[in-house]
Amino acid sequence: MVFSRILHGADVHRQGRILEEIAALVVAGRIRPITTTRLNGLSVEAMTAAHQLVETNRIIGKVIIATA
Repeated sequence: MVFSRILHGADVHRQGRILEEIAALVVAGRIRPITTTRLNGLSVEAMTAAHQLVETNRIIGKVIIATA
């Protein structure tokens, strides 16, 4: 969990610096999220399908709903 350090009393500012470093690596293309499922169109159907996939607890990576 992204905020687990904060919940356990760690330095909030240190967590912010960690997230900034990760964001910079993503922007630079050095790291990227693991995307296994991409659904197209921001619709009720796509959101329902994404939710159903996540509920199976068998998803590895991220489920993305693309708007374009």
